[in-house]
Amino acid sequence: MEKSSSTLASYIVIMPAEAKGLLNPALDELARSVEETSAYSEIILLDDSGTDVFQEEVTTALAEHPALHYVRLNRSFGEEIASYAGMDQAIGDHVAVGVLGQDPLTELPRIMERCRSEERIIFGRATNKPTGGLLRRIGQRLFQRYAARALHVELDPRVTRLVAMPRSMVNTLLKLRDPSGYLSVQIGHAGVRPAYHDYVLDRPDLWLARQDLGSSIMRAVNVTAQNSVHPLRFVTYIGVIGLVFDLLYGLFILGIFLFMKDRAPGWVALSGQQAIYFFFICAFFVVISEYLGQIMINVKGRPLYFVADQRQGNAMDQMADKRNVVDE
Repeated sequence: MEKSSSTLASYIVIMPAEAKGLLNPALDELARSVEETSAYSEIILLDDSGTDVFQEEVTTALAEHPALHYVRLNRSFGEEIASYAGMDQAIGDHVAVGVLGQDPLTELPRIMERCRSEERIIFGRATNKPTGGLLRRIGQRLFQRYAARALHVELDPRVTRLVAMPRSMVNTLLKLRDPSGYLSVQIGHAGVRPAYHDYVLDRPDLWLARQDLGSSIMRAVNVTAQNSVHPLRFVTYIGVIGLVFDLLYGLFILGIFLFMKDRAPGWVALSGQQAIYFFFICAFFVVISEYLGQIMINVKGRPLYFVADQRQGNAMDQMADKRNVVDE
């Protein structure tokens, strides 16, 4: 693999709590691979554990690898938001993101090389990605079809958090500031066609441990609410159908009033009408409340994450005589 000497590469390593004890061996392999492929590079350790479980490992890593940049978020915001946090900190012309314990970190230089040569976003696609239980598989297929038809985005179920992109794409994603953080959805809406890098997950069990059914459902809801008005449009159709049936029912009542002298008290019909109305009212409240919640999140303009700790190696001290400043 040819060594790039013209651009700065940023490698972001997201560290979930489940990957405790895996940092230093994986980081040593990544550092060797980076030295072979990049003349100028930085490695950003993004601690998304929400605790201090990595403190001993990070202290050792900073002493052995002076070019590291460590950032710890004050709680676990999830891998999607952690990716945004890493991109915020990165200064490279090309940025690659991987998850410790799930992605072999040696894949980062490989996907970075493709990103440099093709100047496009490259998504990692795991050939051994676990599918989970039956309900998860069914829900995943249904959401894929829904996303293709309603959101006009093709979602590959094998796509993981491993990704590499040029600086222009990083700047675009940082402007979007989407709380759902689903990069492949944002890229699809931007009309960008990504390429894919096939690889094997290092620890599929760690990936599955952070992707339970409940969080997957909430992610699907957030992605839909953030990127489409289709649920509201669906409820609109239900409302129109309800109005049509209500008109027909009104005609039926009028016919009973005009042509039927011996009329029943009408308690059952009245109760059924009230039940139908309450059904539609509840449906409207559910969808409208979800969209109002998303609007409140966006209007507040709160940061996607908060940094609890930030440290760097002593690379700047070693390069003090090479800084681009002059003394008068």
